[in-house]
Amino acid sequence: MRHKRQILIFLTLALLMLAALGCSNLGYENGVVTADVTLSADSLNKIIDNIGVEGDNFVGKIEQVELIEPNIMRITGDFKLLGNEKKGSIDFAITTGKDGVNVDAVQSTIPGVDGNTPAVKTFSNALSNALSAFATKNNDGKGGITAIKVKNGELIFTLGVKVK
Repeated sequence: MRHKRQILIFLTLALLMLAALGCSNLGYENGVVTADVTLSADSLNKIIDNIGVEGDNFVGKIEQVELIEPNIMRITGDFKLLGNEKKGSIDFAITTGKDGVNVDAVQSTIPGVDGNTPAVKTFSNALSNALSAFATKNNDGKGGITAIKVKNGELIFTLGVKVK
């Protein structure tokens, strides 16, 4: 019991520190402390650069990462697909899910490439994992991501921790 209380206190303090370091919103409702954490398109670009697919980078050269309201991330650049590089853009919907963040390809300007293309699916899963890790760590089942949205060119995660 004491261990769980210490974890809860730690998570609450962590959320408060995030709020002090740049979170735009801190709230409390129905026993849940919430804080907004933002991620810019430039930060997303860095995360994307670190994601590889089957030993090779999925994105060859990123020209632009756009965040489009309410929850779309558009990556424009050169993609290593179908045996060679293809230029175009792919739109990904970013939503909350049971296990954290879900990233799904919803539109592509590259002929023959969609959300069912194996490399796109693998990349989507890797990006989901990376964003989930960014948004919340070690929540011990006491909290997590309650909402995700795009606003003013930033991806905003709302994190919540239940307090008793």
